[in-house]
Amino acid sequence: MAPKDLEKGRKLRQAAEEALSVGDFDAALDKAKEAIDLLEDGGEEEVSAMCALASAYLVTGKPKLAIEKAKAALSMGETVGAGSKTAAMLNMVKVYMGYKVVPAAILSPEAALLSLRGFVGPAAGAVTEAVKVVPGIDTDMSPSVDTSILAEAMDDATKVAEDALALFKEAGDKKGEAFALYLSTYIKSEKRLLRDALPALDEVQKLFKDAGASKEEELVIKDILSYHLGKADSEAAGKIKSEVTAGDKKAGAAKLIRVVADTYFTMKELDQAQKLVQEAVAMFREVKDKDGEVGGLRAVVNCHLAKGELDDALGVMDQVVGKVDNKFKAGSMYMVASLQLSKDDGLSEAVAALGKVRSFFKDAGDSAGEAQSLMATAELQMANGDVDAAAASAVEASSAASDASMKAKTLLTVANTCSAKGDIDGAMKAATEAQAKAKEAGDKALEVNSLRSMAEVKLAKGDASGAIETATDMYTMASESSNTLGEANAKFILATAVLSTDPGSQEGLRMGKEALALFDTAGDVFGQASTLYMLANGFFARCDLEEGLKCAREALAIFRSTKDAENEEVLKAMIEDARNMTAEYRKQAPKRPMQLPAGSGPPPAPPAAG
Repeated sequence: MAPKDLEKGRKLRQAAEEALSVGDFDAALDKAKEAIDLLEDGGEEEVSAMCALASAYLVTGKPKLAIEKAKAALSMGETVGAGSKTAAMLNMVKVYMGYKVVPAAILSPEAALLSLRGFVGPAAGAVTEAVKVVPGIDTDMSPSVDTSILAEAMDDATKVAEDALALFKEAGDKKGEAFALYLSTYIKSEKRLLRDALPALDEVQKLFKDAGASKEEELVIKDILSYHLGKADSEAAGKIKSEVTAGDKKAGAAKLIRVVADTYFTMKELDQAQKLVQEAVAMFREVKDKDGEVGGLRAVVNCHLAKGELDDALGVMDQVVGKVDNKFKAGSMYMVASLQLSKDDGLSEAVAALGKVRSFFKDAGDSAGEAQSLMATAELQMANGDVDAAAASAVEASSAASDASMKAKTLLTVANTCSAKGDIDGAMKAATEAQAKAKEAGDKALEVNSLRSMAEVKLAKGDASGAIETATDMYTMASESSNTLGEANAKFILATAVLSTDPGSQEGLRMGKEALALFDTAGDVFGQASTLYMLANGFFARCDLEEGLKCAREALAIFRSTKDAENEEVLKAMIEDARNMTAEYRKQAPKRPMQLPAGSGPPPAPPAAG
């Protein structure tokens, strides 16, 4: 049986691999799935597409699916040929290692958002996306390893490492051998089977170097540097720094930040990390590499942020805005907005910064960028309590949007602002139009979000049965498209609808617990906090103080971690009220009937005559 469309499938597989290499992980997942559908029985191409799908699942936080697809690729590779088998085996090793290509911690734009307060979460997401367009150093992407998978699959990983090492040695594949030895070294370290991991890491580095795998070699250098820093061996650490910066100054400066400064940053040696980055910035200036200098300054910003020095971070970010080309000014100003948001009193300044972002996009004729900035502005204005201004910004965003997908996103923002104003009919109209635009764009995730908005409007109108019907459709669509966050939000709405008519409903609490587990899987702390708050209310309604307090305390911890002082105070008051109500209930509740000890009291009556 021939594949449906070999050429189209090959292009989609290549696009998935490209998306993985630049960090566009959601696009990689979508394209890999499409490629698999077209390449069934496609031999080597199907194996390659399955490997890409496994990698995409890994980097989007679905390790079990990643392992499942990696095993499927290896099984196919056994029958296709030696080349496919070794490629699939390498993919399997990487999956068990949690190997992925991500921004180095010291360069990650998300570091600029670490201290955001929880109530600006939606806008923070828009800002994070936009910051990614600020120039980086060569490439912001660096290899990273997360061995948390090993904790659950140690035995399987051990066998994979052994089989892979034998296969790659026989094939003379040094890069594959390096990866297999790397995995084996991690496993032995976890099992306490190595007295000293350094010799093995040195061998892994040499294998990567011989294979010309410079990025992977950087990854091992980080491990070796961490080893020396952990032993306070400053001489060995200094030697690594000298080796990294030897030769070409531009390449050396970039590597200094990605490898050495990032290692110090990750180990919380922030002053040393900042000093190293500033050295690299000076090297970039010397060779007149403006993009490198800008990327280095971004790393300096993140060092200041990690130390809580917000004003210093803003000062450096102003330098960035002044140095970047016009096409990057909007992204840089987005980062300024994110820094302002990190300040306790910076919300109005952040809104002003987003106004400049909008101007930059408008001057450049970028309607999508303009619409995106206006949506972020609307979110912040709502967080600031300026609902009328938020509604106006949302309408402007919708007018600026040109393609169907962006139109759907902006209409959802319009729906949110209408709900905040109490304009329920306007909210339903905007949400319904958003669903139509999402369908036109073929965007299932947006369609799920549109259904969510419609269900929430029905809840606001007191139409619990209508909300349940819409949320059920939403859950089905989210499940069919492997949209975990969509499933979580659907379950949350279902639980809310049931509990709105029966505050202590067992069914509602069960759905709430399912929503909580899904939010946890999706890594959405705001969703977790909202669900825990709802569950706490449900348990308190049943006078189950123990379970209610457990949920309330977990929600309280999240609100504190996100610096959401307003919800923190609301929750504290709710906990106090629940304690008082439960105490009052216990005073008034009927006492249990006294149980007589066995054998006391009158004898049992004789059985009835038959």
